[in-house]
Amino acid sequence: MNEQELILLLQEQIPDLKIESIAVNQMGWDNDIFIVNDAHVFRLPKKPELTKTIEIEKRLLELLHAKNPKMLIPAYEFLYNEKGERIGTSHRYIHGKNLTLIDSSMDLKASAQLLGDFLTKLHQIEVGEARAFGLKEIHNEQYWNNLYQTLEKCVFPFLSKKEQHLVSFIFEHADFHPENKTVIHGDLTAANMIYDDESKKITGIIDFTDAQISDPAFDFAGIYWDFGAAFTMEVLKNYCGTAPTELILKRVGQFYGLQPVFHEWIYTVKKGKHLDPSDGLMKISKRQNL
Repeated sequence: MNEQELILLLQEQIPDLKIESIAVNQMGWDNDIFIVNDAHVFRLPKKPELTKTIEIEKRLLELLHAKNPKMLIPAYEFLYNEKGERIGTSHRYIHGKNLTLIDSSMDLKASAQLLGDFLTKLHQIEVGEARAFGLKEIHNEQYWNNLYQTLEKCVFPFLSKKEQHLVSFIFEHADFHPENKTVIHGDLTAANMIYDDESKKITGIIDFTDAQISDPAFDFAGIYWDFGAAFTMEVLKNYCGTAPTELILKRVGQFYGLQPVFHEWIYTVKKGKHLDPSDGLMKISKRQNL
């Protein structure tokens, strides 16, 4: 959907809304995002089949709101077309800045407390209830096997035998069968954290598109990658989950926290760009041991 189509839709659906400004973000894989008057966010899936995903997101967020997280999260309302079909969602804009745009002087302790509270309450959502409304388990053993096979096909030709062995070793020693799977955010990186410039804290979490049932340790991988081991451990001090802290740290440091390198390599090769794996290998070396 383009900007003009959105304006026509809003004039029909919300005739009392006076549109003074629209910011457009169509860079994402799944949704076109429109921020109207710095007050309302409209998310329109790029493909009709993704409409089911926003229904699942809405239900998940309702369950999370019921647990009163200290972090701000969206509260979705559905958007409909003239046929009465669900085509997207709207929610109040969470004021702040995307954390990746901040040269951060943030209050690390307070932010870690808020993130720990958020993850505790998200991971406490009943898995059976989440399955009942359609939340899936995506990061299963087959998912990781497929990722490894893609690396073998696309990336291994650019790696030395020693480097190939390192990547194989990482996958061979990963545990794909955690005892306690939970509801997870699935993409908890700095890009989906809202930073409040005034309080110097992370105060909001957005984009639950990748939410699923999986290993709770996965939600700490983005924190580890973007903020480092010390901050990750500070978040864990404020987290109450079923998995021991030591086990979460091990999974993150030895596997989940390394995934951005693998996905970046695959993306580079598939785009036909030159792959220099040295930077990624250095990152793996630095991050493999917490």
